[in-house]
Amino acid sequence: MVPDHLLSRVEELGLIGTWTWTFGTGEHSWSAGLFRLLGLESHRVRPSYGRFLACAHPEDRPRISSAAAVRQGASRPEQIFRIVSPDGVTRTLSVHLEIHRAADGRPRSASGIVIDVTDRERLSRARALERKRRLALARAANVSLYWFRTGHPTELAEQYSGLFEPALAEFLDDPYSIVAAEHREAAREHSTRCRREGTTGRSQRMFRMAGGSRELRATLEVPVLDAAGRVIERTGLIYPARSPVLIPGGLLRQGLEQAVQGRHLRAARALLDWSMTQLAEASGLSLSTVRRLEEGVSGQGDRSRHRALAALSAAGIRFVTLEDGTLAVAMA
Repeated sequence: MVPDHLLSRVEELGLIGTWTWTFGTGEHSWSAGLFRLLGLESHRVRPSYGRFLACAHPEDRPRISSAAAVRQGASRPEQIFRIVSPDGVTRTLSVHLEIHRAADGRPRSASGIVIDVTDRERLSRARALERKRRLALARAANVSLYWFRTGHPTELAEQYSGLFEPALAEFLDDPYSIVAAEHREAAREHSTRCRREGTTGRSQRMFRMAGGSRELRATLEVPVLDAAGRVIERTGLIYPARSPVLIPGGLLRQGLEQAVQGRHLRAARALLDWSMTQLAEASGLSLSTVRRLEEGVSGQGDRSRHRALAALSAAGIRFVTLEDGTLAVAMA
C-alpha cells in the first residue's frame, strides 16, 4: 500500500489522479490530482463518469468503456486514450480500473488510478517513426540492419522477411544461418572476435538469399558506446558487396563516429592542411574542445565529435573501414 502522503506528493507533481464511483448512491469522487490532469477546477465541475468521458479526444471516445459497461463490471481494466483540457492541451492518460463487488458478485463500486503517460507515448511514436524510416531506407538501398544487445538475442530489422532464405525460426535459432554454410563458421569467429575486442568489423561473405540464390554481401558491424565508454550494443549493416552503400543515421552512424579517434582527426587535418583553429572555426567548436577531442580526453560528447566530423566531411574527408575493420582517412 502506497502511503497517503507519498500518493499526495505524486499527485501534486501532476503525474496521477484517482477516482471512485459508488453505483448505489451515484456518488463520484475525484482527487485533486485528477482535476489537475483534466485541466478542470474542482469548485466549478461536478465529478461524473460522463464528465470524464467528455474530456476524451473525440477520436478516442469510441474505444473507451461506456458508463453502462463500468456499472455492469464489463469494462477493460486498462485503457489508454487522449484527453483535451479546456485550454487546448492534449495529454495521453493510462486509466487502470478496478471493479468492487458485493458478496453476491454484483458490482457495487469502481475505482481507478489515472496516470499521465504523454511523454512515454510520444517516445513510443517517435521510435515507431524512426523504425519506419530505417525500414524504408534499407529497402531502397537493398541493405539489412541488425543489432546485438547485451542479454538479448540478435535482432534483425523488419526487412529480413522476404530477403534471406532461412525461415525466421531457423534464424532465431542461429543468426548465422543466413550465411552460406562454407562461410558460416568464419563469419561467426570474425564477429565474435570483434565483439570480444570491442572493434569495428568488416567482411565479405556469401549469403543465402530468398528463392535459393546466393549473393556476395559485405557486413559492417560497429560497437555503440554510452557516455562512460561502455559498449551498450553492436549494430551492423549487410549490403551488396560490390555496390556503394549509404550509411543510415542512428546508432550505426553513431558507432562509426565513436570509432574516430584523435589520430584520425589529426590525419584528416593534415590532409586538408588545417590547423586546430581552422577545424574549430569550421565546426563551430571551441579550440579547447577540438584539442580535447584530438587528445582523447574523456567526457567529450558525441555531439562535439559529430560537429567536427561534419565539418571534415564537408571539406572532402572520408573515414573508410578496411576489410580488417581498421578505420582509414581519405580525401573524396
